[in-house]
Amino acid sequence: MYIDRLTCQTFLRIGILSILGESTLKCYISDSHNIENQNLISFEETNNKVISELDYIRRTLNKYIINGKIKLTAINYKEVFDESNVSCVEIVTSSTPIDAIVTDERFLNKFKNIKTGFGDVPTITTWDLLHILHYKNILNDRDLFATKINLINRGYIFCKLSKNELDRIFDASINNNDRLVESAELKAIRQNMVLIKSSEFIELPRDAEWLINLMTFLSHYLKSIWNRYEDDSKCKSISNWIYHIIDYKTWAECYTNQVGEGFAQNADMLRVNSLLHSHDITCIERKKSYQNWLTTEVLDNVKHSNPNLYREILNSAKHMTFEGASKISEKVEGDFHE
Repeated sequence: MYIDRLTCQTFLRIGILSILGESTLKCYISDSHNIENQNLISFEETNNKVISELDYIRRTLNKYIINGKIKLTAINYKEVFDESNVSCVEIVTSSTPIDAIVTDERFLNKFKNIKTGFGDVPTITTWDLLHILHYKNILNDRDLFATKINLINRGYIFCKLSKNELDRIFDASINNNDRLVESAELKAIRQNMVLIKSSEFIELPRDAEWLINLMTFLSHYLKSIWNRYEDDSKCKSISNWIYHIIDYKTWAECYTNQVGEGFAQNADMLRVNSLLHSHDITCIERKKSYQNWLTTEVLDNVKHSNPNLYREILNSAKHMTFEGASKISEKVEGDFHE
């Protein structure tokens, strides 16, 4: 028998639905209603997780408040018109002596120091605090790494992993036919980049330096893996994954003004140029393998998809080569005259 949406909900409330489920009767409901029910179940599971997390926070705070590890500051809430600004008012008006303010509120941590009733106090983020705890040997390397990944998974943005931490992730990575099998850590990193772009915290060109530093780090890291691994297939799969990440065009939405017609071309130019040099790859054979990947996976694609960009890249490469040769020539001549 077919059970419509309203009747199904009624059966669910009065407990008949479970009885029907255990009977020999064959029942049908609409597919859309089934999807809705699955979404409700998923929401309930998520809600239970949130409640569990909040309960953990409550119990932890209660424990450390009782033993004196955490102290509560006093504030007159009647003086605060907007409850969202309570923490800001509390920090600024507090005369409690403190060494630092730990805040992930962008409105606050964009300032290096905040003037309080006690004086100027430096601001740090959760990410900074983790490194302080690691430096003081309160967190070991393994716990630091696990906590960082946990933060990234939970949507904490502006997370920059070190080269050693990326090495750890890629050492454990698996590739299949030159394609990287994305681990939970890699998926979290990729999704975190997407989250940053949509967060509205990044404004270009204001934050261009931050973006360029990030992309430069990833470009250098991409080349470094060809020194680290002998397996060309592994290197190709990792390089392809990182190359997808360092696409400047995907940050166009972060611009506060119009990017202009030439933005896509310039973005691709910047992306490819960052990979042309392979000086950091010390082994000749590994350098050849890298250049082979660069040609087949990057330059050949550009050549067929955007001939104008390809010509610009060639001209740029020739200019850089000529400039480099001139510097070498000048040095040789200088050494000769000396």
